[in-house]
Amino acid sequence: MTRNNNCLLHNKREFKKTNKFLKFVNVFCFSLIFTSIGFYLFNISQLATQGFVLRDLKFTINVLASEKSDLEEKLSFAQSYYSLNSRVAQLNMIEVSDMEYLKLNTSLAKK
Repeated sequence: MTRNNNCLLHNKREFKKTNKFLKFVNVFCFSLIFTSIGFYLFNISQLATQGFVLRDLKFTINVLASEKSDLEEKLSFAQSYYSLNSRVAQLNMIEVSDMEYLKLNTSLAKK
């Protein structure tokens, strides 16, 4: 009868040891799962944030492109012959009809 009791006690000790090991394995697995879920959620939030920033930057690119085309249009109009003639006419300048150029005098020193 003592032999049976010893076997039962021995089995109970092994059961407690394996039970502790299984608890450790379960805690480790759950902590690994929760850590993985945390990293996954962090990555998803990072990607979502980057998507919003990218969308804002694309909108800014479109706004700047339209401003650039407007400024190029204004520049080409300001450099046009019609625009220059109208601005010159507003200056009230007198047209030169007879021009004389300076003639090179031989009395000047040459290098």
